[in-house]
Amino acid sequence: MIRLLAALLLALCAPAAEVELQRVRVQPGDTLWSLSQRYLQDPKRWNEILQYNKLPGDPTIALPGKTLLVPKELIKEDLRSAALEIVVRDVLSRKKDTADWKDALVQDDLYHGDSLRTLSESRARVRFYGGGRLSVDPNSMAILKAPKKEDHDIRLMSGSVHAARTRVATPSALITPKGEGSRFSARVNQDLSTSVQVFEGAAEVKGTGRTVEVKAGDYTKVPVGEGPTRPARIPNFGRLQTQVAQAEAAAPEPIVIVRRIPRSPAAPAPEEIDLSNPEPGMPVAAYRVQASRTQDFTKPAYEKVYDVEEKVDLAAAGLRGRYWVRAAPIDLLGTQEPFSPPRQVEVLPPAR
Repeated sequence: MIRLLAALLLALCAPAAEVELQRVRVQPGDTLWSLSQRYLQDPKRWNEILQYNKLPGDPTIALPGKTLLVPKELIKEDLRSAALEIVVRDVLSRKKDTADWKDALVQDDLYHGDSLRTLSESRARVRFYGGGRLSVDPNSMAILKAPKKEDHDIRLMSGSVHAARTRVATPSALITPKGEGSRFSARVNQDLSTSVQVFEGAAEVKGTGRTVEVKAGDYTKVPVGEGPTRPARIPNFGRLQTQVAQAEAAAPEPIVIVRRIPRSPAAPAPEEIDLSNPEPGMPVAAYRVQASRTQDFTKPAYEKVYDVEEKVDLAAAGLRGRYWVRAAPIDLLGTQEPFSPPRQVEVLPPAR
């Protein structure tokens, strides 16, 4: 009996586990019941929201416009937010189904379908519900995915990331950590193949028709449309592991943007475009090029989307004479950035 009372006393005195809360904005006409239907895995648990907010007990009463705090464990997995906890230098974010990039700030909420982009000498770290973390390296672009909707947590479009407890999909591979202590890096190469290095634990790497398990100290490469190569030892693994650990340990806590950049970087003039070396930090997939006799481009005389490796040759397209020309970069998601300022060029016949 004494032991039972002692155990009960310890249970009552033990500190309660910290509840992770998410901000949910109330829209006009929302009630506690409608919000529960929209956000909660089990709408019948609407009354648990009352513990964290001053609200009427009747779930059918229209709520005033405000932001509610809701335990993340109650929220549908595809609606849970991730937190941007580290921002170094120039990092941009873009909301799902929008074209505009904005400066990313520490503690910004990121949701399913949102994108994150780092420019040169920049990096970011994202914390997912449940403890998963993702470090985004310079010149990279990633899209967050909800685990229930996809078999991955983020889609890496370009650049590289370091991940723990996070499933990463790339154009050629799916990388799944095996166990909570597993840590790995994934990089999308210029040919869209994927390189995977495992630092701790192991990761399952899946390509077309083949899956391999890569253990700590090993790496593999996954070409597009093929399976991963046989895992091999990472050269100088001990030194590389030390460098990664030092970089993570050196990450400062409060980090702010050092230099703000234009929201929509202008594309260079067509004659300056080096399609084999797109602008650093800008994940360009193609360029839309227009030529017009008039500066307002009301009736373009020529328009074509050029792949990043395709040479812009207006003369070969049959143009002759003086034209106004402009170009707009298109990123890996198919979103077109604004056109560059028009420039007048003289298109001469090809030399014979």
